Amino acid sequence: MRGKIAVLSVLVGVLCFGSAVLGQPWDGNGVEGDPYQIWTAADMQAIGADANYWDAHFELMADVDLSAYGGTSYNLIGGTFPDNPFNGVFDGNGHTISNFTYESTGTYYVGIFRYVDGVDAEIKNLGLLDPNVDAWNDIGSLVGMLGGGAVSRCYVEGGSVSGDTRIGGLVGFSAEAVVSDCYSTGSVSGRSFVGGLVGLSSRGVVSDCYSTGSVSGSANGAGGLVGENGYENRISDSYSTAGVAGEYEVGGLVGWNDKRGTISNCHSSGDVSGTTGVGGLVGLNDGIVGECFASGGIVGYTDVGGLAGRNRRRIAASAILSNSYATGSVSGNESVGGLLGSNGSVNVTRCYATGSVSGSTYVGGLVGEGNDVYVIGSFWDVNTSGEPNSAGGTGLTTVEMQTESTFTDAGWDFVGELVNGPNDIWAICEGVNYPKLAWQFIIGDFDGDNKVDFVDFDIFATRWLDGDGSFYCGSGGADLTNDGQVGLDDLREFSNNWLAGL
Repeated sequence: MRGKIAVLSVLVGVLCFGSAVLGQPWDGNGVEGDPYQIWTAADMQAIGADANYWDAHFELMADVDLSAYGGTSYNLIGGTFPDNPFNGVFDGNGHTISNFTYESTGTYYVGIFRYVDGVDAEIKNLGLLDPNVDAWNDIGSLVGMLGGGAVSRCYVEGGSVSGDTRIGGLVGFSAEAVVSDCYSTGSVSGRSFVGGLVGLSSRGVVSDCYSTGSVSGSANGAGGLVGENGYENRISDSYSTAGVAGEYEVGGLVGWNDKRGTISNCHSSGDVSGTTGVGGLVGLNDGIVGECFASGGIVGYTDVGGLAGRNRRRIAASAILSNSYATGSVSGNESVGGLLGSNGSVNVTRCYATGSVSGSTYVGGLVGEGNDVYVIGSFWDVNTSGEPNSAGGTGLTTVEMQTESTFTDAGWDFVGELVNGPNDIWAICEGVNYPKLAWQFIIGDFDGDNKVDFVDFDIFATRWLDGDGSFYCGSGGADLTNDGQVGLDDLREFSNNWLAGL
């Protein structure tokens, strides 16, 4: 009789609880078409508890709150480099994980996912709310070390991440991996290679990302988006508004752009402060920066610049700044420039600066200290900078700086002209503003928020049939076809760009 009761109990358990009684903790089969379904904090704990599942597919089915797990009680997913990475796929499915907390100041590789690696490994479509992480090296709220694979369409809102080295708001250390369409708004602090989104990224890609929180570093390599853009890494189409404070190699977007690292189509607007190698976009540049700009206020002591603190030549590699500009105020003591603090005999081409500049020794409107031979076709505004001298470039009046021919005569490639190339890198509202990068302009974006919506339509309506088309050019005006007035042709062009940027 007892045996029959025991068998009946097992059958009832299977009927009520499904396959969990047989050892599998989630519904689904863990494959691409039928992923394991994650509903609760306990489900997340179960992933980290069993390495046998770290190559599977998972899908988050509801928002999850991890506040019940404090200190080190949460089971981090993945082993420690180089053993037992998570190499599966986790699809957040648009849901969030909130209140992830992990505090262990002597621990390496900390994040909800401790170590992720694999060609097909991916974490996507996931939001983190108010994480609180304090550990040692390779620390991020989502991933401690991303050794391969991708993190895409993920974000962090609020919270804080802190540690010693390679500390990022989302990912601590990314190597040969892709981070795309991600953002972070929390605070990040550490000693070296501290970034609002990624601490250090090497031989990989960071694209279409942004950060808006705050970043602080006590040693070297603090950046609003990425602490160090490592060897052969590429950052593109990204920005930061984060305020950044540090000591050495401090930048509004990147602290240190290493040799063969590239930064393109990026910008930063946060204020930056530090001691040596302090720049509006990059603190120390050993790589390539092109089609970027910075607008934050910069304060430092030596090698201080509106775009880059120091441009340096490395063995078998050249550092380059091209087709870029800076508009923020710059102040320091030695080697202070509106664009570049010091230039180690490397190329600066087709760049400009307009911000005020102040310092004591080696101060320039464009370049504080450097070799004039390597500064080509570049300018600074002597009126707004308050500085008549520079170690390179040509000083011009505001009127000259807002005249297109000033730049096209120097070989700048503008929209609508072919003499200097077909790439349409620059555009200008002549007589109204300085040149801007063509990628900054979205047709019909009158309020400059990188999208065309009802606010822009209201601006457009107030300018209807306005004949002063010369003023309303680029993103600043409603004469979108440049025929001298605002009419039906412009409405048609506006409609074609409706909701652009969303």
